Amino acid sequence: MTLALVVGPGSAVAAERGSGGPVCPIMQQTVPSATVQVPAKAGPTGFPGATGEVDTGVCVRRSVTVTATGAIGIDGTQVTYGPQGATTTTAGPGFPLQGVPKWSLIGRIGNGPWQYIGAGPTTLVGRGELYLAVNDDFLSDNSRSFMANISQCGCGDHFWSAMDALA
Repeated sequence: MTLALVVGPGSAVAAERGSGGPVCPIMQQTVPSATVQVPAKAGPTGFPGATGEVDTGVCVRRSVTVTATGAIGIDGTQVTYGPQGATTTTAGPGFPLQGVPKWSLIGRIGNGPWQYIGAGPTTLVGRGELYLAVNDDFLSDNSRSFMANISQCGCGDHFWSAMDALA
């Protein structure tokens, strides 16, 4: 097994090859995965306190599946939420993604629209770089982070990440 740590702007990506990764239900083989830390202040620029969305370093060719764990603190209090966010309240105008739980994990592929990921597993479809963020309209007072596990599977698809440059 080969393990590499690739550091990008505001994020770290650990990509793993070899045994021990998730198993592709189509090909029945272990597929590469990447684990990415998503800080609670990760959000699209233009939102108060946002440090920018997390560039995962993963280039999606067809689809990608994301599963997340962890918890973030919001409003500078002891209140925390998992990647699924506040399931009893939805984000309204002023949030990066309306109509889904506040303080949840969201993602987009390339310049595509933001999509709800939550705890997953959630599959996003598209082509381009995968970006992750927290669905919050005021990130300045947030703390902690989510951990997102990213895997791709598809007959003949190749999982490309910044790690490929090191291979």
